[in-house]
Amino acid sequence: MKRLLLMAMAALLLGVGTSWAGPIEDGIAAYESGDYANALKIFRSPAAQGDANAQYGLGLMHAGGQGVAQDYAEAVRWYRLAAQQGYPAAQYWLGVRYYEGQGVAQDYVRAHMWINLGGVSGYPDASRGRDTVEK
Repeated sequence: MKRLLLMAMAALLLGVGTSWAGPIEDGIAAYESGDYANALKIFRSPAAQGDANAQYGLGLMHAGGQGVAQDYAEAVRWYRLAAQQGYPAAQYWLGVRYYEGQGVAQDYVRAHMWINLGGVSGYPDASRGRDTVEK
């Protein structure tokens, strides 16, 4: 009986997690297929509610001018929100913005810090970026 109850609770928790992740996954799929208007619409609400994945998505869109006017300052705002939650790709790209001086004043120390944090958190290209900043 105890095992059955644990299995039921696990199924319930998995169901809640899956339904919550669905819209973000839809936004990622829209972004990857080039449907930026739909991705923007999907990401906005979860990003405003603190979802780091959606915040990172908005950062990418603003940095690349995809579905919105290119705006590095706005990209930095979204990257920073996600980076402060430990999102590795956002940490890396926030560091790149500091390195390039796009949306923020150029600052190699902060660039190194954020890129390095991205690497420690698991972003695969961070070691090359860190080495570039160190030079």
